[in-house]
Amino acid sequence: MNKSATLTVFVLLLFIGISVNSNAEVIMRKTTIVRTLVASTTGGGCMVKTEATFGPLCTTWVPFSCDGTFTSQAMAFQMFDSALMAFTEGRKVRIWVDDSKKHNGHCVGTRIDVMSASQ
Repeated sequence: MNKSATLTVFVLLLFIGISVNSNAEVIMRKTTIVRTLVASTTGGGCMVKTEATFGPLCTTWVPFSCDGTFTSQAMAFQMFDSALMAFTEGRKVRIWVDDSKKHNGHCVGTRIDVMSASQ
C-alpha cells in the first residue's frame, strides 16, 4: 500500500472512530440513593440504585466499575464510598453517567457529588 492510500485509510478510520464516540452522552441527575449492591459478578463489583432514571439507554442502577474496567479501582471505590455516605445520611447526590460505558446493561457512573443536608 502506498503512502497516499495508507493516509486515506487512516483518516477514514479516524473519522469513523470520532463519529462512533460522538453518540456517547454523559447524563447528570440530582437524586437519592435507595439501595446499594456489592457483588463480584454484577455491575463491575459495586452499584447503587437511585430514584432517577438516566435516559432511555440507562436504568436506575449506577455501577461505579469497582473492578477497574472503566476507571481505576481506587477512584471507583472513592465514588462508591461517597455514595454509601449519602445513602447512610439520607443526602441527595448528583451523579453523572456515561451511556457508552456499561456493566450488565447499566450506565457507569463517572462522577458523584454529595449534597449538603440543606440542599
